[in-house]
Amino acid sequence: FPRSNVHVVIVLYAALDYIFLILGSSAIAGIFIFHVVAVPLIFKYSKTFRRGLIFANFVQWPPNVNFEDPASRGLEGCRNISIEYHSKVDQCKVKIGVWHILPRITYEKLKGNFENIAAKEELDRILDAELMISKTPILLYCHGNSNSRATDHRVQLYKVFQKMDFHTITFDYRGFGDSTNLNPSEDGVVEDSLVVYEWLRSIVDKSETKPAIFIWGHSLGTGISSQLLGNLEELSTRILERPDPLPLPNGLILEAPFNNLADEVAENSCSQARILVTVLRKGLHSPFWR
Repeated sequence: FPRSNVHVVIVLYAALDYIFLILGSSAIAGIFIFHVVAVPLIFKYSKTFRRGLIFANFVQWPPNVNFEDPASRGLEGCRNISIEYHSKVDQCKVKIGVWHILPRITYEKLKGNFENIAAKEELDRILDAELMISKTPILLYCHGNSNSRATDHRVQLYKVFQKMDFHTITFDYRGFGDSTNLNPSEDGVVEDSLVVYEWLRSIVDKSETKPAIFIWGHSLGTGISSQLLGNLEELSTRILERPDPLPLPNGLILEAPFNNLADEVAENSCSQARILVTVLRKGLHSPFWR
């Protein structure tokens, strides 16, 4: 190239670099402003946005699960149950999807019954009786946010419980899995848990031996199960309209618990950049303090 052309090319490259620098800086600044300004403000003032992030029930994986066929998710010795009731929280009919996974030893004994699909009512009667006479603990599992009772890491945990010869009762709150598609709320998911616990007690309490019941809460489920048991007497009266409160379980197991939602947000990696700004921190945390 002639010397004059070289100068032109250099100038063009320099101009392009400058343009890309401006565009890149603008994009980064926009993302930063959205991250540390817009999100905390939306989080503080939008109950719907806050609820969506906390429950994350918009994440449903795997999709298109046939909950009527737990074997399709690799679970042997598992029955599907639907519990229907009238919700006092949302003032409507609610259906809760439930799985009952048998202990390995019990499944081996009753394997033939599972192969006879036509005998579902008889199978339910037999398995209710197995709950009553169980000599090993019964676990009521309250899962965490997002997905359903059929997601893989939960299924793998059920298999561990099954190998340990525990009965496992796992269910989906409203808005999750095949349960009624309602926006979940704190009162709503606690009500769902209460109804499932009452159903379980209605079977087990017929037994003279009273098998041990433990409630296992994971992540968000630790808050739900703690709220349930901490207010069991009041909930039994107000929601279930029982003259006597439901008996407490033999124990509560908390896996990956948290102190309160404000601390949970503070420790979440997604909120670390926002927490550097004191004013914006209030936007994220204040909705959880009453």
